[in-house]
Amino acid sequence: MAPSFALLVMCMAHLCPPSPLTEGKHSAPGVYLLHPHREELNGKGDSVSLTCLVQGFFPEDISLQWMKNHEDEKETEYITTPPIKDGADDSNFFLYSKLKVSKDSWNRGDTYTCMVIHEALKMKEIIIWIKLTPIPPTESRPLLGWVQHRQKRRRRTEIPRGGETCPKLPSMSMPELETESRCPACPTQCA
Repeated sequence: MAPSFALLVMCMAHLCPPSPLTEGKHSAPGVYLLHPHREELNGKGDSVSLTCLVQGFFPEDISLQWMKNHEDEKETEYITTPPIKDGADDSNFFLYSKLKVSKDSWNRGDTYTCMVIHEALKMKEIIIWIKLTPIPPTESRPLLGWVQHRQKRRRRTEIPRGGETCPKLPSMSMPELETESRCPACPTQCA
């Protein structure tokens, strides 16, 4: 029996400039993870594909990073399309990213995460994380999904100035994040 799958969406603080980088329309992205197809899992090949669909965002500037067991994946392991207009004129954008993983890694339960950063996300400091892992066939759980938001105002001293870059995200263990009912980086309850 093939393993089931769990989907989890979480947030972390991202300290970037508080004002939008572009004027006008802004649309936050929707992020969807697609697990390997049953035929691919049962096929003769030694790898499977994970796909991250990011859609409905504007403007087109966006950042996507894959992680394996909470460590950055090498960019040579995945392919991401450039943002594509989803219609004419001022329409939103979408993109796909495909990560190639070994069947052994997938079957032993390694954790894969698609992380997206976009300026239209609320308060400019929400990062969407999606984690996809196989669940042993003895457990039956539906796909789970939620987005948690940071509600506290940031202090001015935390915001990078001028040519400074955003700080590297803190390293956090996923078990901690999975059991929290709020964003671990935020003292207030997530909505």
